[in-house]
Amino acid sequence: MREDDERLLYAFVESLLPHPNGSERAAHLRSESGASGGVSGPWNVLWAKFGQDGTMSYHEFLLFLSTDGKLAPHARRLFDLLDDKRTGVITSRSLLEVRRQFERMRLSKHNSLYDLRKHLCHRFGHLVKVWRTVFDPDCSGRCGRFFFLKCSKELGYTGDLKQTWIEMMGSNTPHPCNLGDLDPDGDALLLRFCAALRMNNESVRDGWFALMKA
Repeated sequence: MREDDERLLYAFVESLLPHPNGSERAAHLRSESGASGGVSGPWNVLWAKFGQDGTMSYHEFLLFLSTDGKLAPHARRLFDLLDDKRTGVITSRSLLEVRRQFERMRLSKHNSLYDLRKHLCHRFGHLVKVWRTVFDPDCSGRCGRFFFLKCSKELGYTGDLKQTWIEMMGSNTPHPCNLGDLDPDGDALLLRFCAALRMNNESVRDGWFALMKA
């Protein structure tokens, strides 16, 4: 499965389940049927749409997703990913299997900065996006140690936060991090882009407006 398809599929499953704490995660993994494990909300609504034979048509699936502004445009692709045997319907078994895969991924132990970066990319698509939207929402260019570790934990990173910080910063420094610490490649790309915008303009801002008018 392509990485973008996997990301789309897991985003769909994540939208069905409540954000789990430790005990709920274990319950999800032990679940043997869609309505078990104490899960309520969207998951049970979708589960109720399966027929007695354990299948669901694309029409029913589309109706379920129609109110989700983010996922509705991808309904056909999601359906095809769940219909792994190309039968024209999705089965309750295939949905449960994807859910178990998602829970195993969410429960997996992270051990390094590489794991953090991979986890964040899986959730957000790329590191610059998570930096701008989560770690540096006010665009200060910095993110304090406590806030960075707090956000990493809330986003589902299960590794050793202190060691990950040390690996990223080179020491257990209390000084804030920046985008270059989290994503050197992304930071370098943005710097090159800014330099290009300033090439024939007085400022990056002027260069951006000139680009938009072109």
